[in-house]
Amino acid sequence: MKEQYDFAFSFAGEDRALVEEIKEGIKGFNIFYDDDYQSELCGKDLYSHLRNIYKNHSKYVVCFLSKNYKQKIWTNLEFSAVKERLMATFFASDFLIPIILDEDAYLEDIPSFIGLYRHKNVRDTIMLLKTKYEQSLNEDFYLDNIRCFGNYLLQETSNKICSRGISTIYNDDYIIINRNTEEQLFFLVPEEFSNLPCLLLYEGKKNNPPSAMITWKRGANIVFSWNDFTVLSENTEEDITLCKLIHIIEHYLLNCER
Repeated sequence: MKEQYDFAFSFAGEDRALVEEIKEGIKGFNIFYDDDYQSELCGKDLYSHLRNIYKNHSKYVVCFLSKNYKQKIWTNLEFSAVKERLMATFFASDFLIPIILDEDAYLEDIPSFIGLYRHKNVRDTIMLLKTKYEQSLNEDFYLDNIRCFGNYLLQETSNKICSRGISTIYNDDYIIINRNTEEQLFFLVPEEFSNLPCLLLYEGKKNNPPSAMITWKRGANIVFSWNDFTVLSENTEEDITLCKLIHIIEHYLLNCER
């Protein structure tokens, strides 16, 4: 779907004065700012219309996060569209710009590997947005985005394993599982030579042969394939959902031969 806005601003009403000052500093960009579109919004089904803007019709979504942001119905609606977009694109569009306005502003739903910007002054935040847009015209985020998706899978898997009471350390592209004084190290990284949508799972060291491979394809929905390379357990599962994939990874890591 063709992008309509360069930036879509999501913010609490209490922070409007600051956000408007930032908006005025980036004139020349096509910005969705609610006060500028009152005639368009009047009479619309705002639930569907706003979700569509934040999910499908903006190059970047700028979330101005504050203690007020977390408490508002409409900002929660807007951020739910952001979460859907993160999952639908598997972090491939590099669209979310989270700007922290106060110390109580962090949202747990933002994956830990997505960079946050702490607002210091209007001038610097304006420069950040301008620079981000200019860089996007030239940069190829392909491998970085696949790596981010791999980090997300490991983070979610680590959370599930920790919920079982098993000590797990997560750090970007690897996790360490501690059980019975033994440590197991797993890496999940892109296959960097073919430029295919592919992640390889390694145990111990990256220069070991990969233990498994994850690939995906787009149709009406994105579906995944899990390919297990281990000698004792050769199997492939195809056309599985994201939730099923995370479950498979969790099961594999917990039952991997020692």
